[in-house]
Amino acid sequence: MYKRVLFIVLMFNALVGHAQNQSLKFEHSGKKEGLSQLNIGCIIQDSRGFIWVGTRDGLSKYDGYNFTNFKHDSQDPTSLSSSMVADIVEDKEGNIWIATIIGLNKLERRSGTFKKYMHNDKDPTSLSDNILNKLTVDEKGNIWVGSQGGLDYFDTKLNKFTKHFKNNPK
Repeated sequence: MYKRVLFIVLMFNALVGHAQNQSLKFEHSGKKEGLSQLNIGCIIQDSRGFIWVGTRDGLSKYDGYNFTNFKHDSQDPTSLSSSMVADIVEDKEGNIWIATIIGLNKLERRSGTFKKYMHNDKDPTSLSDNILNKLTVDEKGNIWVGSQGGLDYFDTKLNKFTKHFKNNPK
C-alpha cells in the first residue's frame, strides 16, 4: 500500500511540475537598437554565439548588446559588394560567407573587411552569375552557391568555383 501511495504522489508531482509554465524572455531589436533595417531576409547564429542578420540595407552582427553594421561603400573596395544581402552561412573554419545581389563575400573577421568573389566572363572558374540567392556548406566545408546563373560549388582549398548546373532558359 505504501509503495502504491508513493507511486501516485510521485506521478502527480511529475505531471504538475511538467505542466508548469516556462517563462520565455523576448527582446525586440530594431533600428532604434542599431539594426540596419527591419526588412530581414536571413539570420544565423554562428559558432561564437553572434547573431548575423541580412537585410536589404546591409549585414548586421549582434553580440547580445550592440549591433555592428556592414554596408557597401563605393569608396571602400574592402566593403560588402552590395548592401542587399540574400543569405549568410558559416563554414567549418568559422568563416562567415555572405551572398548578395552583386557577388559572394567572405568576412575577414580580424580586419572587418570582405573578400569578394564575382562573376568574370573570361574566367571559367569564377561564379556563374553575380545575382546570388542561396548558400549552403557541405560536410567538407565547401560552399554551394545558388545564383541566377545556376549552381556553383566553391572549393575552399583550391579557391575556385565549379559550375554544376548552368541556367539556360532557351
